[in-house]
Amino acid sequence: AFAYTNSIGGVTPPAVGSGSGAIAGYTASNIAYTLSPTNPVNLNQIAFNLAGSTAATAVQISLDGGTTWYACTMGTLPAVTCATTSPQATAAAATNMTIVAQK
Repeated sequence: AFAYTNSIGGVTPPAVGSGSGAIAGYTASNIAYTLSPTNPVNLNQIAFNLAGSTAATAVQISLDGGTTWYACTMGTLPAVTCATTSPQATAAAATNMTIVAQK
């Protein structure tokens, strides 16, 4: 999700109004998956860099199209780490990764 810090023509946050404009986003790179050492079909962690995340306050990922979400922690910017053990993610079920970042 993008916060109100995006420019929308005719609207000055936090005022209420309507307008339109482009939504600025983040760019994910250097995605690294950590498999479980005891059962390598399980994914224990996913780490990545999130460019433009200098003020992101919350990041979550989904590996299954939005059914299950995992909370992430911001490390030294732009590093993000997401534990994927509760519930346990598996490599077979990880069909795509969706990242949601809130500023």
